[in-house]
Amino acid sequence: MNNITKSHAADDSSSFTHLPDEMVLEILSKLIDFKTLCLCKLVSKRFCSIVHQVNTLCISSSIDASWECYWSAMLCLEKFGRLKSLCIQLPSFFDKNHLLFNWKIKCGNGVDSFIFLSPNSVYQDKQLYVKANGHQEDEAEELDSDSEKHDIAHEWLEGVFLTILLLMNPITNLPLLEDVAIADSFEKGRVSLNGEKVAELRNLPHSFSDVTELLKHYLNTPRRLSCCYVPLLELPFSGYVMKGVTLYIMGRNDLPAENFDSFMNIDLNDFKDKKEAAYSEAVMEILKKHRGDIKTIGTRL
Repeated sequence: MNNITKSHAADDSSSFTHLPDEMVLEILSKLIDFKTLCLCKLVSKRFCSIVHQVNTLCISSSIDASWECYWSAMLCLEKFGRLKSLCIQLPSFFDKNHLLFNWKIKCGNGVDSFIFLSPNSVYQDKQLYVKANGHQEDEAEELDSDSEKHDIAHEWLEGVFLTILLLMNPITNLPLLEDVAIADSFEKGRVSLNGEKVAELRNLPHSFSDVTELLKHYLNTPRRLSCCYVPLLELPFSGYVMKGVTLYIMGRNDLPAENFDSFMNIDLNDFKDKKEAAYSEAVMEILKKHRGDIKTIGTRL
Protein backbone atom coordinates (compact mmCIF):
# COMPACT_ATOMS: atom_id res chain seq x y z
CA MET A 1 0.00 0.00 0.00
CA ASN A 2 2.75 2.42 -0.92
CA ASN A 3 0.29 4.70 -2.70
CA ILE A 4 -1.80 5.44 0.38
CA THR A 5 -1.98 9.16 0.98
CA LYS A 6 0.02 10.31 3.99
CA SER A 7 -1.82 13.03 5.86
CA HIS A 8 -0.79 13.14 9.50
CA ALA A 9 -2.96 16.06 10.51
CA ALA A 10 -2.42 17.81 13.81
CA ASP A 11 -6.11 17.48 14.76
CA ASP A 12 -5.75 13.74 15.43
CA SER A 13 -6.16 13.42 19.20
CA SER A 14 -7.21 9.79 19.36
CA SER A 15 -5.16 6.70 20.17
CA PHE A 16 -4.83 6.18 16.41
CA THR A 17 -2.46 9.14 16.10
CA HIS A 18 0.76 7.14 16.09
CA LEU A 19 -0.55 4.24 13.99
CA PRO A 20 0.63 4.11 10.37
CA ASP A 21 -1.97 4.88 7.71
CA GLU A 22 -1.87 1.29 6.46
CA MET A 23 -2.97 -0.02 9.87
CA VAL A 24 -5.70 2.60 10.26
CA LEU A 25 -7.01 1.67 6.81
CA GLU A 26 -7.02 -2.01 7.75
CA ILE A 27 -9.09 -1.23 10.85
CA LEU A 28 -11.55 1.06 9.04
CA SER A 29 -11.95 -1.46 6.22
CA LYS A 30 -13.51 -3.91 8.67
CA LEU A 31 -16.39 -1.52 9.40
CA ILE A 32 -17.81 -1.51 5.80
CA ASP A 33 -21.06 0.22 6.93
CA PHE A 34 -21.42 3.44 4.95
CA LYS A 35 -22.99 5.50 7.76
CA THR A 36 -20.37 4.40 10.29
CA LEU A 37 -17.54 5.24 7.92
CA CYS A 38 -19.05 8.66 7.23
CA LEU A 39 -19.01 9.34 10.98
CA CYS A 40 -15.36 8.28 11.08
CA LYS A 41 -14.61 10.93 8.46
CA LEU A 42 -15.56 13.58 11.03
CA VAL A 43 -12.82 12.50 13.45
CA SER A 44 -10.03 14.26 11.57
CA LYS A 45 -8.77 15.26 8.15
CA ARG A 46 -6.48 12.26 8.24
CA PHE A 47 -9.39 9.89 8.88
CA CYS A 48 -11.42 11.53 6.12
CA SER A 49 -8.63 10.85 3.64
CA ILE A 50 -8.12 7.24 4.75
CA VAL A 51 -11.85 6.37 4.84
CA HIS A 52 -12.12 7.16 1.13
CA GLN A 53 -9.55 4.42 0.45
CA VAL A 54 -11.62 1.45 1.71
CA ASN A 55 -12.51 -1.12 -0.96
CA THR A 56 -15.79 -2.49 0.47
CA LEU A 57 -18.98 -0.62 1.38
CA CYS A 58 -22.46 -1.56 2.54
CA ILE A 59 -25.26 1.00 2.31
CA SER A 60 -27.85 -0.39 4.73
CA SER A 61 -31.48 0.61 5.06
CA SER A 62 -33.14 2.10 8.12
CA ILE A 63 -36.67 2.87 9.29
CA ASP A 64 -36.40 6.54 8.34
CA ALA A 65 -34.65 5.91 5.03
CA SER A 66 -35.85 7.75 1.94
CA TRP A 67 -34.83 7.76 -1.71
CA GLU A 68 -33.44 11.27 -1.16
CA CYS A 69 -31.03 9.83 1.42
CA TYR A 70 -30.01 7.11 -1.01
CA TRP A 71 -29.43 9.63 -3.78
CA SER A 72 -27.16 11.60 -1.44
CA ALA A 73 -25.27 8.41 -0.55
CA MET A 74 -24.84 7.54 -4.23
CA LEU A 75 -23.31 10.94 -4.93
CA CYS A 76 -20.82 10.40 -2.09
CA LEU A 77 -19.72 7.09 -3.61
CA GLU A 78 -17.63 8.94 -6.19
CA LYS A 79 -15.15 9.84 -3.43
CA PHE A 80 -14.39 6.16 -2.75
CA GLY A 81 -12.08 5.76 -5.72
CA ARG A 82 -10.69 2.37 -4.63
CA LEU A 83 -14.07 0.75 -4.11
CA LYS A 84 -14.21 -2.85 -5.38
CA SER A 85 -17.31 -4.28 -3.71
CA LEU A 86 -20.62 -2.54 -2.97
CA CYS A 87 -23.73 -3.88 -1.23
CA ILE A 88 -26.93 -1.81 -1.21
CA GLN A 89 -29.87 -2.65 1.04
CA LEU A 90 -33.12 -1.19 -0.26
CA PRO A 91 -35.42 0.74 2.08
CA SER A 92 -38.96 -0.57 2.53
CA PHE A 93 -41.99 1.66 2.83
CA PHE A 94 -44.33 -1.28 3.54
CA ASP A 95 -44.63 -3.24 6.79
CA LYS A 96 -44.51 -6.65 5.13
CA ASN A 97 -42.17 -8.54 7.42
CA HIS A 98 -45.00 -11.01 8.14
CA LEU A 99 -45.36 -11.85 4.45
CA LEU A 100 -43.52 -14.88 3.07
CA PHE A 101 -41.84 -14.08 -0.23
CA ASN A 102 -38.71 -14.34 -2.34
CA TRP A 103 -37.73 -12.50 -5.50
CA LYS A 104 -35.21 -12.96 -8.27
CA ILE A 105 -34.05 -10.78 -11.14
CA LYS A 106 -32.48 -11.54 -14.49
CA CYS A 107 -30.25 -8.75 -15.77
CA GLY A 108 -29.16 -8.52 -19.37
CA ASN A 109 -28.85 -5.14 -21.03
CA GLY A 110 -30.80 -3.66 -18.13
CA VAL A 111 -33.45 -5.37 -15.97
CA ASP A 112 -34.91 -8.06 -18.24
CA SER A 113 -37.22 -10.04 -15.98
CA PHE A 114 -38.41 -10.28 -12.40
CA ILE A 115 -39.85 -13.27 -10.54
CA PHE A 116 -41.72 -12.95 -7.25
CA LEU A 117 -42.85 -16.04 -5.32
CA SER A 118 -45.04 -15.81 -2.22
CA PRO A 119 -46.71 -18.73 -0.39
CA ASN A 120 -49.31 -18.25 2.34
CA SER A 121 -47.70 -21.01 4.42
CA VAL A 122 -44.47 -23.01 4.37
CA TYR A 123 -43.92 -26.39 6.06
CA GLN A 124 -40.58 -28.16 6.40
CA ASP A 125 -42.13 -31.54 5.56
CA LYS A 126 -45.40 -33.26 4.63
CA GLN A 127 -46.08 -34.37 8.21
CA LEU A 128 -46.09 -30.81 9.53
CA TYR A 129 -48.39 -29.80 6.68
CA VAL A 130 -50.87 -32.57 7.52
CA LYS A 131 -50.96 -31.51 11.18
CA ALA A 132 -51.74 -27.90 10.27
CA ASN A 133 -54.05 -28.64 7.36
CA GLY A 134 -57.20 -28.03 9.38
CA HIS A 135 -56.61 -24.28 9.29
CA GLN A 136 -58.19 -22.75 6.20
CA GLU A 137 -58.09 -19.09 5.24
CA ASP A 138 -61.35 -17.53 4.11
CA GLU A 139 -61.65 -15.94 0.68
CA ALA A 140 -61.47 -12.35 1.96
CA GLU A 141 -58.17 -13.02 3.72
CA GLU A 142 -56.75 -14.58 0.56
CA LEU A 143 -57.76 -11.53 -1.47
CA ASP A 144 -56.09 -9.23 1.07
CA SER A 145 -52.97 -11.40 0.89
CA ASP A 146 -52.97 -11.24 -2.92
CA SER A 147 -53.18 -7.45 -2.77
CA GLU A 148 -50.20 -7.33 -0.39
CA LYS A 149 -48.18 -9.61 -2.64
CA HIS A 150 -48.99 -7.44 -5.64
CA ASP A 151 -47.89 -4.28 -3.82
CA ILE A 152 -44.62 -5.65 -2.49
CA ALA A 153 -43.68 -7.27 -5.82
CA HIS A 154 -44.07 -3.86 -7.44
CA GLU A 155 -42.06 -2.20 -4.65
CA TRP A 156 -39.00 -4.42 -4.98
CA LEU A 157 -38.95 -4.32 -8.78
CA GLU A 158 -39.10 -0.53 -8.82
CA GLY A 159 -36.58 -0.36 -5.98
CA VAL A 160 -33.97 -2.44 -7.80
CA PHE A 161 -34.59 -0.53 -11.03
CA LEU A 162 -34.22 2.85 -9.33
CA THR A 163 -31.06 1.76 -7.51
CA ILE A 164 -29.41 0.69 -10.77
CA LEU A 165 -30.46 4.00 -12.30
CA LEU A 166 -28.96 5.93 -9.36
CA LEU A 167 -25.70 4.00 -9.77
CA MET A 168 -25.29 5.16 -13.37
CA ASN A 169 -23.51 8.41 -12.47
CA PRO A 170 -21.08 7.39 -9.68
CA ILE A 171 -20.12 4.05 -11.21
CA THR A 172 -18.34 5.78 -14.10
CA ASN A 173 -15.89 7.23 -11.54
CA LEU A 174 -15.26 3.91 -9.79
CA PRO A 175 -12.89 2.09 -12.17
CA LEU A 176 -12.02 -0.68 -9.68
CA LEU A 177 -15.62 -1.60 -8.81
CA GLU A 178 -16.25 -5.21 -9.82
CA ASP A 179 -19.06 -6.46 -7.61
CA VAL A 180 -22.45 -4.88 -6.81
CA ALA A 181 -25.14 -6.59 -4.73
CA ILE A 182 -28.65 -5.19 -4.22
CA ALA A 183 -30.84 -6.76 -1.52
CA ASP A 184 -34.07 -5.94 0.27
CA SER A 185 -34.28 -5.03 3.95
CA PHE A 186 -35.90 -8.38 4.80
CA GLU A 187 -33.13 -10.38 3.06
CA LYS A 188 -35.66 -12.21 0.91
CA GLY A 189 -34.13 -11.37 -2.43
CA ARG A 190 -30.83 -10.33 -3.93
CA VAL A 191 -29.40 -9.43 -7.31
CA SER A 192 -25.67 -9.50 -7.98
CA LEU A 193 -23.84 -7.68 -10.75
CA ASN A 194 -20.36 -9.08 -11.23
CA GLY A 195 -17.47 -8.33 -13.57
CA GLU A 196 -18.92 -8.05 -17.07
CA LYS A 197 -22.31 -6.73 -15.89
CA VAL A 198 -20.65 -3.97 -13.86
CA ALA A 199 -18.51 -3.05 -16.87
CA GLU A 200 -21.64 -2.88 -19.07
CA LEU A 201 -23.34 -0.61 -16.56
CA ARG A 202 -20.24 1.60 -16.38
CA ASN A 203 -20.02 1.93 -20.18
CA LEU A 204 -23.74 2.24 -20.88
CA PRO A 205 -23.90 6.07 -20.74
CA HIS A 206 -21.33 6.18 -23.56
CA SER A 207 -23.50 3.90 -25.74
CA PHE A 208 -26.17 6.56 -26.28
CA SER A 209 -25.94 9.84 -28.13
CA ASP A 210 -27.83 11.83 -25.49
CA VAL A 211 -29.48 11.59 -22.08
CA THR A 212 -32.96 11.20 -23.62
CA GLU A 213 -32.00 7.95 -25.34
CA LEU A 214 -30.37 6.66 -22.16
CA LEU A 215 -33.47 7.35 -20.07
CA LYS A 216 -35.68 5.78 -22.74
CA HIS A 217 -33.56 2.63 -22.54
CA TYR A 218 -33.74 2.44 -18.76
CA LEU A 219 -37.44 3.27 -18.57
CA ASN A 220 -37.99 0.00 -20.43
CA THR A 221 -38.63 -1.89 -17.19
CA PRO A 222 -40.37 -5.29 -17.01
CA ARG A 223 -44.07 -4.45 -17.49
CA ARG A 224 -45.56 -7.58 -19.03
CA LEU A 225 -47.17 -9.31 -16.03
CA SER A 226 -47.98 -13.01 -15.79
CA CYS A 227 -49.35 -14.79 -12.76
CA CYS A 228 -49.85 -18.34 -11.52
CA TYR A 229 -51.56 -19.62 -8.37
CA VAL A 230 -50.86 -23.12 -7.04
CA PRO A 231 -52.99 -24.21 -4.03
CA LEU A 232 -50.50 -26.84 -2.86
CA LEU A 233 -46.90 -27.33 -3.94
CA GLU A 234 -44.80 -30.27 -2.75
CA LEU A 235 -41.07 -29.95 -3.31
CA PRO A 236 -39.33 -33.31 -3.88
CA PHE A 237 -35.73 -32.15 -3.40
CA SER A 238 -36.08 -30.24 -0.11
CA GLY A 239 -39.17 -32.01 1.22
CA TYR A 240 -40.86 -28.66 1.90
CA VAL A 241 -44.58 -28.14 1.32
CA MET A 242 -45.96 -24.72 0.34
CA LYS A 243 -49.62 -23.75 0.52
CA GLY A 244 -51.34 -20.97 -1.42
CA VAL A 245 -48.39 -20.16 -3.69
CA THR A 246 -48.57 -17.06 -5.89
CA LEU A 247 -45.98 -16.55 -8.63
CA TYR A 248 -45.60 -13.25 -10.47
CA ILE A 249 -43.41 -13.07 -13.56
CA MET A 250 -42.64 -9.69 -15.08
CA GLY A 251 -40.77 -9.30 -18.35
CA ARG A 252 -39.94 -6.61 -20.87
CA ASN A 253 -42.31 -6.31 -23.81
CA ASP A 254 -39.45 -6.45 -26.32
CA LEU A 255 -38.23 -9.86 -25.05
CA PRO A 256 -39.73 -13.36 -25.57
CA ALA A 257 -42.72 -13.95 -23.29
CA GLU A 258 -41.73 -17.40 -22.03
CA ASN A 259 -37.95 -17.27 -21.77
CA PHE A 260 -37.67 -18.87 -18.32
CA ASP A 261 -34.53 -20.96 -18.91
CA SER A 262 -32.34 -18.83 -16.64
CA PHE A 263 -34.68 -19.55 -13.73
CA MET A 264 -34.68 -23.29 -14.47
CA ASN A 265 -30.91 -23.82 -14.39
CA ILE A 266 -30.35 -23.47 -10.65
CA ASP A 267 -28.14 -25.85 -8.65
CA LEU A 268 -30.01 -26.31 -5.36
CA ASN A 269 -26.89 -27.77 -3.74
CA ASP A 270 -25.24 -24.34 -3.95
CA PHE A 271 -27.54 -22.84 -1.32
CA LYS A 272 -26.41 -22.66 2.31
CA ASP A 273 -29.90 -21.76 3.54
CA LYS A 274 -32.49 -24.55 3.14
CA LYS A 275 -35.47 -22.22 2.99
CA GLU A 276 -33.86 -20.06 0.29
CA ALA A 277 -33.16 -23.23 -1.68
CA ALA A 278 -36.80 -24.27 -1.23
CA TYR A 279 -38.04 -21.01 -2.75
CA SER A 280 -35.81 -21.52 -5.79
CA GLU A 281 -37.00 -25.11 -6.06
CA ALA A 282 -40.61 -23.89 -5.90
CA VAL A 283 -40.04 -21.55 -8.86
CA MET A 284 -38.54 -24.41 -10.89
CA GLU A 285 -41.38 -26.79 -9.95
CA ILE A 286 -44.04 -24.30 -11.04
CA LEU A 287 -42.26 -23.54 -14.32
CA LYS A 288 -41.82 -27.26 -14.91
CA LYS A 289 -45.21 -28.68 -13.86
CA HIS A 290 -47.61 -25.71 -13.92
CA ARG A 291 -46.39 -23.67 -16.88
CA GLY A 292 -49.74 -24.14 -18.58
CA ASP A 293 -51.42 -22.37 -15.66
CA ILE A 294 -49.31 -19.21 -16.04
CA LYS A 295 -51.58 -16.50 -17.43
CA THR A 296 -50.62 -13.11 -18.81
CA ILE A 297 -52.87 -10.65 -17.00
CA GLY A 298 -51.60 -7.25 -18.14
CA THR A 299 -48.79 -5.12 -19.47
CA ARG A 300 -47.87 -3.49 -16.17
CA LEU A 301 -48.44 -3.81 -12.41
